[in-house]
Amino acid sequence: MPGDAHHLRMNALSQLHLYRHLGYGRFQPHLIAILDPPTNPKHPTYWHSRSYGLFAANIFGEHDYYNDKSRNGSVTVEPGGSLRFRYRVVIHPGDTAEARIADLYKKYTEGR
Repeated sequence: MPGDAHHLRMNALSQLHLYRHLGYGRFQPHLIAILDPPTNPKHPTYWHSRSYGLFAANIFGEHDYYNDKSRNGSVTVEPGGSLRFRYRVVIHPGDTAEARIADLYKKYTEGR
């Protein structure tokens, strides 16, 4: 149904294999993977997608994802402090095996 939201929280490697969006560029299927490194706050993240194309990491919606108003997804940043999120986006013709997403994720999290 258009507009339905889907929320997932899995280990990082599962996210990469299961949570991908296939689009079409030049009539050839392409894989789009968003890599969430373990250095990000609240890793592994929650993923939020909608049927109209939204695909986003969202660490703040725990109370909605679990339908539990006692869960607080907020993060406090002290005055003068910072909060950094990093992601790597991979766009590749073909599928996850051809793109070697697991290898790319490992290299990314090792700083290579």
